[in-house]
Amino acid sequence: MRGWGDDEPPARRETGTGPYAPGSPEPVSHDDVDAQYVKSGALTGSAAEHMLDQVEAATERLLAERLLTDRGFIANSVTRCAVEDPDSEAPASVPSRLPGMADSSFDIVSKVDHQEADNALQQARKEVEQRYDFKGTGASIEWSGEAILIKANTEERAKAVLDVFQSKLIKRGISLKSLETGDPVAGGKEYRITSTLKDGISQENAKKIGKIIRDEGPKGVKSQIQGDELRVQSKSRDDLQEVQRLLKAADLDVDLQFTNYR
Repeated sequence: MRGWGDDEPPARRETGTGPYAPGSPEPVSHDDVDAQYVKSGALTGSAAEHMLDQVEAATERLLAERLLTDRGFIANSVTRCAVEDPDSEAPASVPSRLPGMADSSFDIVSKVDHQEADNALQQARKEVEQRYDFKGTGASIEWSGEAILIKANTEERAKAVLDVFQSKLIKRGISLKSLETGDPVAGGKEYRITSTLKDGISQENAKKIGKIIRDEGPKGVKSQIQGDELRVQSKSRDDLQEVQRLLKAADLDVDLQFTNYR
């Protein structure tokens, strides 16, 4: 029996080069040349059928690779069009914005970890009870509902208890901007100081923050008040980071946190 290689063109067999050289792998290159040999009648029978199968398989593989390359180019072009220049026209036959793409955003909140606040109060209470300079002064600190109540027989000792509490808050990672403290009030033989923890952003502060973003922030950044929080949106993540740096440097009487990055 003759192998399919026995039907190869004599000229190519004699040169010992190309995909039909001795020891060469099955032909997966020179597909156009192989097809020409088949069509010219140089190859016949099973050898011709085998070669045509090789040509068709290689052609399908090249088409698939080209299709994937073209799709990647189109997707990258659409992404740049939608993100870098939303007003520009996308390439023809593709949408101007990829499905599911949305603006980046984050929320501005002001929240207090009440468990950490309670830990700070308990530590302050223990220190006040143990310190010698508070002995016999009636100094104390405790919860009174949602408020913190400080007592002492002099205004100076009451303020000293407040200082202890504030230092504990800082060590527990709670900003003093979250603590609203009233003036010492005399009542009978003692002075009282009442403090509260501020949770959420007031409407007044929310409007101030919105104005800072609008007047000083990057163009295209939008902010919206949502209850006691704000949501900031932009097509650029860099612009969102710039807004955060801007607000951290702003002179605000509220402690801000940035959460819910999307």
